[in-house]
Amino acid sequence: MGLWVVLYSFLSAGAVSLALTPRIRDFALKRNIIDNSQSSRKIHKTRIPRLGGLAIFTGTLAGLGVALATGLADLQSPLLTWPKVVGLLVGGMMIAGLGLVDDLRGVRPRTKLCIQLIVSVFVVAIGFRIDKIAIPFSDPIPLGYLGLPLTVFWIVGIINALNLIDGLDGLAGGVALIGAITNLVLVGLRGDVLSMALMATLAGAIMGFLFYNFHPASIFMGDTGSMFLGYSLATTSLIASTKSATTVAFFVPIVMLGLP
Repeated sequence: MGLWVVLYSFLSAGAVSLALTPRIRDFALKRNIIDNSQSSRKIHKTRIPRLGGLAIFTGTLAGLGVALATGLADLQSPLLTWPKVVGLLVGGMMIAGLGLVDDLRGVRPRTKLCIQLIVSVFVVAIGFRIDKIAIPFSDPIPLGYLGLPLTVFWIVGIINALNLIDGLDGLAGGVALIGAITNLVLVGLRGDVLSMALMATLAGAIMGFLFYNFHPASIFMGDTGSMFLGYSLATTSLIASTKSATTVAFFVPIVMLGLP
């Protein structure tokens, strides 16, 4: 039953994202919410709308709603509890809201950084933290008080790394999809169905959007999507980073984001 719930969550998130993306694209074109092609990080000269991140965020919510409706709330998880899932969603809403305002009106970099720091501290407060780092063939290194600033730096860093690489067709979404699938495999090896559903929902929402974002892209995710996906990748990596998997889960996003 649990694996079926994961599949339903993935498919529903993908279907909602796939259906919403062209509608958001048309809306953004009509309202002239267009990506800045003059940026040095852009290669496009045509009018390409942003706001695709709204489809990813809505698809994620839809997938988790299906998970609840199909009985996932009754499942136990050694890594997650539903209050923590709700806490992650609250943080995700704050980050997606920040990105949406930035897409529509623009937000000063200092203001964005302050809000990202507040959300990151909130994530630590609800129970997600890097307490130790495992080293192959050696004992884990406890971080002690360094765990708090390192966790905050990790979350803020990944948020902004995804934000910076959004602009090439499929790049930011592809990186986030690989991260979500990697974390899905890591928690799947431990049989943690609740965590699997969370990762699968995120992966499905990204895949639905990527259908319109692969070359030639007809829409970009904008700051709404890139910051939400950066936040999601950072926090789900913390969920997957336990015991023997810590080294893999911690360094896979670093390797993926190294070149960008």
